[in-house]
Amino acid sequence: MLKILNIYESMNIKFVYNNIRIRRSSTSTNFNMKYLKENYLICLFIFSLLLSSCNSEDSVTTNESVEKETKSIEHTKSIDTVVETEDIKTDNDEIKYAIYTDYKSKISIMYPENWQELTRENYVELRGPVGDVIFEVLYENFHELDQFANQYFSESNYQEESRRTIQDPSGYMSIGSLRDGAKHARVIVGNEKAGLILLEATTGPEDNFEKHLKHFQIIIDSLNLKNTSLFDGSNDPNKKDSESILTKTIPENSDTTIYTDPKTGLSFNYPSNWNKVQHKHDTELRGPMGDLMIATTDIPIRELESFIQDFFTEPDEYKEESRDPLNELSGYISIGNLRDESQQARVIIGNEQTGIIIFEATSGPEGDFEAHLKQLQNILNSVNLPEVDSNEYQSQKQEYSPTPITNYGPSAIEIVNISEFSTDLMKEWASYSEAKMANRRADILMVLWPVGEFIKEGGFSHPFATMKVVITPDEIDYLMNEIETWLSDQSCIVDDPVRYYEEIEMYRDWLSRGADASTQITICPASRLILMGLPPDMRDTNNPTYPINLQDFFIHELYHGLQQDLMDESCRQLEESLGREETNTPWLVEGGADYFAKHVVAELTGAFDPINRILRNAVNASREEGTNIYQGGIDKTGAAAMQILVELEKLDPEKILDGSLFHNCAREFEYTNDKPYVLQAKNSWYMIEETNGNQFVFSEEALNQ
Repeated sequence: MLKILNIYESMNIKFVYNNIRIRRSSTSTNFNMKYLKENYLICLFIFSLLLSSCNSEDSVTTNESVEKETKSIEHTKSIDTVVETEDIKTDNDEIKYAIYTDYKSKISIMYPENWQELTRENYVELRGPVGDVIFEVLYENFHELDQFANQYFSESNYQEESRRTIQDPSGYMSIGSLRDGAKHARVIVGNEKAGLILLEATTGPEDNFEKHLKHFQIIIDSLNLKNTSLFDGSNDPNKKDSESILTKTIPENSDTTIYTDPKTGLSFNYPSNWNKVQHKHDTELRGPMGDLMIATTDIPIRELESFIQDFFTEPDEYKEESRDPLNELSGYISIGNLRDESQQARVIIGNEQTGIIIFEATSGPEGDFEAHLKQLQNILNSVNLPEVDSNEYQSQKQEYSPTPITNYGPSAIEIVNISEFSTDLMKEWASYSEAKMANRRADILMVLWPVGEFIKEGGFSHPFATMKVVITPDEIDYLMNEIETWLSDQSCIVDDPVRYYEEIEMYRDWLSRGADASTQITICPASRLILMGLPPDMRDTNNPTYPINLQDFFIHELYHGLQQDLMDESCRQLEESLGREETNTPWLVEGGADYFAKHVVAELTGAFDPINRILRNAVNASREEGTNIYQGGIDKTGAAAMQILVELEKLDPEKILDGSLFHNCAREFEYTNDKPYVLQAKNSWYMIEETNGNQFVFSEEALNQ
């Protein structure tokens, strides 16, 4: 039995794809495979000739078997295509192309005819004069693109150097090198019907990788997905027909018992001969064909889509085989296997009143899973959810409609740093921080540069101080070129030249006049630009806090880049309609970044207790700036207020640390001023006492109002 103990709050899914294969171990391996394959075909050919001398019918049969052994694709040779481009220089102006078509999926590509085609069990290898290309249909759902790419581009045998987004079809290209020094490019693309397609291009350390990449780009551009329909229900080789399995077989008058959940009011019928076992956080019903577990959660139904993405793709525990929406209920059913080879169906349903409710139906490896599924369907058919009767909730819901983030990629965090501090260390901080996120949706560019001594307060459209300029005009040009290149790839700005030029003029002004920038700018819903001007004290190796303050600053701004709903238009409208003194967005957004940074820096350095540091900073802020949570260092006041909510058990700290607090506008939709505990946190954040040994705790008054 799987016990789901407050599953959403404790879940920290790490997506691991163990089925990714290393296809090219060495040149000698490829040579040996080629040698064996050719000898095998020669033997078959000789054998067929011998048979033909005895019996013509046997000859036909043998030739067909040879064809099946050597040809698992549909292809057309000798396609004359003139490549009119200066980018690709070959010995001839005209290149003849062949078409390779995957016989299962009908997905095809075009490649130079003079390349050697080697068909493997699950993919095809194309060998050109300077390198190889691998093409494989993965038969994975397109919604797994981000998780698959993140894992695949960070394999231990591969060192990624750059990554970019591909638009049509959607996906990503990664360029780097293999452990043996070979130059390597990896591409994962696809769409909802075709699923995911993988392509790889490899050359030896001394070969012309740039030339090979140009041919590789033509192959990518030729990818034809029009004839495939793997994931529309008609041609999925891995899909079980769950609707045909889940048919009603228990007679209407069969002996059943009613189960009613005391917390949500959910009720359904189940066979009376099943045993009911009540656990602390879930209920188990044990039947002759298997077990059924029911668990309620505090997760609102609007988080259904993000929740199923984690719960149905739990690689260390559960392997999903099919997924379908439910007809009569709001939710989904997923069918798959557990690690111990038990078969399992996972169901998620609910509404605004109940939140998300989980069902798990499990049969052992030898059990009758199909019969158990039919019983599950009857139970689902009898489910009765309480009606939503909260007028207040309905009015809020009508005001709030989350802005979907479409075509986002894996968290590609690029760092451009010209300060004295190590970029490699910054990459380690970024990787460590990113790995904590529950769902990483961001294409982030971080730009860091040094600034000199303080000159004056203000001077810019943002609240930055003016510092002495210590970078050269060439360095400014370099940073601007990196920013402009990145901006030109962002979907929401590429068709808005006015905005594009306004943005780059503002950034150049900051660099040229010495702004001590410390900002995260939401360019598109999933595209974030982070600009950080590093003052002298953060770069001073003699400073006792070096490099802790720099780490804190870096991770704080990166967390803003990973807060998903900052570009949610509906959420922003709610925030603006309330006004600064009523909205809780400022102190929750800034406080969340400070809370996260303090915890991560503490883990990286082992130098301090993060909660103690948060409370000490809050005490200092109240003494210097007053007790209004919106005044002064709002990150410090907000982090302390969030800790009050944590200690009141009104906020799970894991939701801050994994970023899920900022997925669906909880700061405006759930943590509202009509909640007494929210007002308590806002009004009591500074009520902190210092105990012996420089330890800080909230006073009894702060926690017991």
